[in-house]
Amino acid sequence: MKFSFFCSKPVSCLVTAIVESVSIVKEIEQWHQKFGHLNEKDLKKLQAQNMVYGMNFKPNDTLTDCKVCIQGKQTATPFSKEPKSRSSQLLSVIHSDLCGPMRVESIGRSFYFATFIDDCSRFVHVYFLRSKDEVKSAFLEFKAYIENKLNCKIKTLRTDQGLEYVGPNFDHYLIKNGIKRERTCAYTPQMNGIAERENRTLVSMARCLLLQSGLPMKFWAEAINCAVYIRNRCPTRGLQDENQTPFQKLFGKKPTVKHFQTFGQKAYALNKQPQKGKFDARSTECIFIGYSDENRVYRLFDSQANKVITSRDVKFINEFENTSNYEELFFPEIEPKEKVHLPQKDKILSSDIMDSESKGTIQSETQKETHPPANDQITDYPYIGVGSSPKESKDSDINGDYTINVDAPRARGRPTKIFTGKPGRPRKQYNIKEKIEEAQIALEDDIPSLKEALNGPNSEEWLEAMQTEYNALLKNQAWKLVKRPKGKNIIGSKWVLRTKYNADGSIALRKARLVAKGFAQIPDVDYQETFAPVARPGSIRTVMAYCAENNLELFQLDFIMAYVNGDLDEEIFMEQADHFIDHKHPDYVYKLQRSLYGLKQAGRQWFCKLDEKLKSFGLNPLYSDKCVYKLKNSKGELIVIIYVDDLICCTSNVNLYLELKNFLSNEFAIKDLGKISFCLGIEFSQNVKNGQITMSQSKYIENVLEKFNMQDAKTVKTPLDPSVKIN
Repeated sequence: MKFSFFCSKPVSCLVTAIVESVSIVKEIEQWHQKFGHLNEKDLKKLQAQNMVYGMNFKPNDTLTDCKVCIQGKQTATPFSKEPKSRSSQLLSVIHSDLCGPMRVESIGRSFYFATFIDDCSRFVHVYFLRSKDEVKSAFLEFKAYIENKLNCKIKTLRTDQGLEYVGPNFDHYLIKNGIKRERTCAYTPQMNGIAERENRTLVSMARCLLLQSGLPMKFWAEAINCAVYIRNRCPTRGLQDENQTPFQKLFGKKPTVKHFQTFGQKAYALNKQPQKGKFDARSTECIFIGYSDENRVYRLFDSQANKVITSRDVKFINEFENTSNYEELFFPEIEPKEKVHLPQKDKILSSDIMDSESKGTIQSETQKETHPPANDQITDYPYIGVGSSPKESKDSDINGDYTINVDAPRARGRPTKIFTGKPGRPRKQYNIKEKIEEAQIALEDDIPSLKEALNGPNSEEWLEAMQTEYNALLKNQAWKLVKRPKGKNIIGSKWVLRTKYNADGSIALRKARLVAKGFAQIPDVDYQETFAPVARPGSIRTVMAYCAENNLELFQLDFIMAYVNGDLDEEIFMEQADHFIDHKHPDYVYKLQRSLYGLKQAGRQWFCKLDEKLKSFGLNPLYSDKCVYKLKNSKGELIVIIYVDDLICCTSNVNLYLELKNFLSNEFAIKDLGKISFCLGIEFSQNVKNGQITMSQSKYIENVLEKFNMQDAKTVKTPLDPSVKIN
């Protein structure tokens, strides 16, 4: 095969043309480099306008892509100026951002605040936090509240790339609940603009409220909380086409602002405390610091008692307290720190009051509490920030009861519950009434360790109790022995031993229980909900009084291995029990099929199962106490009290009680203890004919006296002599 080449010009002409082309391109690029990578437009302008001497290249030549220019001059892609379309459905998209840490700790001991904003209504909810790792807990509380309130589900959560919003547990929870996660690009706050701008607006308003009132910076959380309440009732650019406030958009009705007052002004709350004297002042002078959305009352700061109170009966005067001395007396300012070391398990707001903020917190039980200087006496409880109730307050709603928040349960919409203590006293939070009632449910002291029991004189009895427990668990198919799975959380197991007594103090039996080390469980992976109610001591006493009045007989049932009856929804693996390790498979673990004592959810799973069975029998829980059930029909009346695995049955017809016992025995392993004599550490005696029921704790009292070596202490009669003066 032959190839022929033809050229209309000499080869030397072609070579010259190619060389000239290469040299020209190289020239313009060289001038581009010589002029520090000047842009092509200005480079050509220098030559075309004869602004310099010695620059020669063809005007039509262009620069090729320059890698150096790309690396040295690249800028961010501009954001569109067109407004992004707003969601048409409530909770379709939730924007969230964290602001903080503040340079000053709030009166609720918070350093951050987190906001959750509904894209459709622009309604804001705020949570105050002690540390960043509480953001997930705040979101779970917000989700539970708002979904129940509006009866619809959150579909998308839009956040930045902050570590507080990132983590396998958080991601797993969102995936499990079908919530789409939208994260912005790193260092691009514009992509989360709604939440970022809202936080800035709240901080600016809170700053103005503090400046106007003259209150110290310790009140920044109260100012933020008040700002959120106000902002939800103000026009916003996101709803400018609808002429609605976020409150109206969310709840479907216009809010009233007749009850609005000026932040920081003087207020006088009616004092309804029963211990006040006839000639004492009828009002307490306070400072107005916001609104309690849950109860539609005012939040006030009592500077004399150094606590936050709420009241409906309030008179306002247009004066502001001179608070220059408050900072010095009660609120020593925290100096700015380059790095703030905070506890890992606490809860509220975010961004220095100039640019940040923080929510009150719960501390881990295993974590030791650190105390600030003694003169800073104010502490608070965790709370969920402002979110409005659908029922807007009217004038008549803002005049009523006066309450102090020390003993009040936590409610959404209040920043803090505050109480005081003497200087130097550790900040422990007590409710005296609850502590006294709990003390009446006695706990045994005779709880030896496994080593002590097996090396002691009663070792055979303890081994027999352990074998009985182990056999019962096998019979109930509490677990399967499986190979140790990779990448799974394996929790430990432990034997808990206890001696049970009769009413006279004699030993009833030795009891061993195999429990799971639930403290090693991972939230949202190994468990979800954990709360399980028990009957209140007051409810038990009330039922006893009712039974005495109506001649109802008392019986007692005990469930054997109650918690094992609960069903598990999660996959949980546990180490084999000590002294019962399978010698053929020592490395295997238990895959739990039943709920064991010690698991976080064990109590709840058992209560749900028992509640279901009692309702199927025809018993219904009381509204006032979910652990007291009642049935009344033509056969008679039956009342059942639940306290974990103990049942107190009160009936006017013994046959009705027998029907319940037979029904429960078909579902669970139970022990009929007959007529009640000793339960929950309390001795019971009943005389049906005389309508008398006696409750006493003589054995418990003897144990306490013996424990503190007071068996021979002098006795005194109660009630005390009214003439005795008590300091």
